[in-house]
Amino acid sequence: MKKSVLALAMAFGVTGAFAQDLTSKKGEPFLPEAGDWSIGIEAAPFLNYAGQMLSNAGASSPSFNFLAGNQSILGKMFKDEKTAYRAGIRLGFGGSKESAEVTKLYADPAAAPTSYTFPSRPEMVINEHKTSTRNIAITGGIEMRRGKTRLQGFYGGELGFGIAGRTQKY
Repeated sequence: MKKSVLALAMAFGVTGAFAQDLTSKKGEPFLPEAGDWSIGIEAAPFLNYAGQMLSNAGASSPSFNFLAGNQSILGKMFKDEKTAYRAGIRLGFGGSKESAEVTKLYADPAAAPTSYTFPSRPEMVINEHKTSTRNIAITGGIEMRRGKTRLQGFYGGELGFGIAGRTQKY
């Protein structure tokens, strides 16, 4: 008798563990509904950082380097519980400036001094190299979901347009 009561109690307990209530304790639904939206960023740099911490490759912390091409701001809005519109943008601008003191070069060899006496030194000038970069990308797409429980699959398509450039000035 004790064994059958214990088996019956276990059967109810296991059945209850597999039941999925699709609302929280506050009554809020777990699954997306029409009008829900979200904003996010790419997770790849953070996942790479975590993976490098576990190896002896040496981990460098992730940063928002928009010129690397892996950092975008993403948004999603649900049309209904099974369909979402996706959009993304990446705006990256950067620049650098390097300068060094170098010997002055003369365009006309006749204008160049022909000899130097010992304590004198050749005429020096500052050489500058400026670089500016830009990376702009816009994406848009649609996401569709399958499944009725909290574990859902999704599929869809996305189209993007990007432009990048670099300017150098000496």
